[in-house]
Amino acid sequence: MSALAMEGMAGVGKTSLALHIAHRCLAEERTDVPVLFANLRGSTPQGPPADPTAVLETFLRLLGVSGDRIPYGLDARTALYRQLLAETGALIVLDDAASTDSCGLSCPGSTDAAR
Repeated sequence: MSALAMEGMAGVGKTSLALHIAHRCLAEERTDVPVLFANLRGSTPQGPPADPTAVLETFLRLLGVSGDRIPYGLDARTALYRQLLAETGALIVLDDAASTDSCGLSCPGSTDAAR
């Protein structure tokens, strides 16, 4: 798994650049690669950061898991998510993360995947 992290002040175009890079990566890959995007709201003053449990629920639904099969707890959701993404080459864009710690749960592999 490869990870790329960008940081900088608000409004300089990090999200646009990340999405541009994502589209370029997809153009070179197979077309059946899962693409997952989440705004983690790490620097948004209007509300709290995104709840990792809710982000994982959304990702699991996008990966085809029906609501009745989505586990309740964060650890169980993380395990199922990582199991589904193993060997898929998924493209995951996590926007506006407060820190690398907020990305680790949403990345396949070890908890250190995004650090």
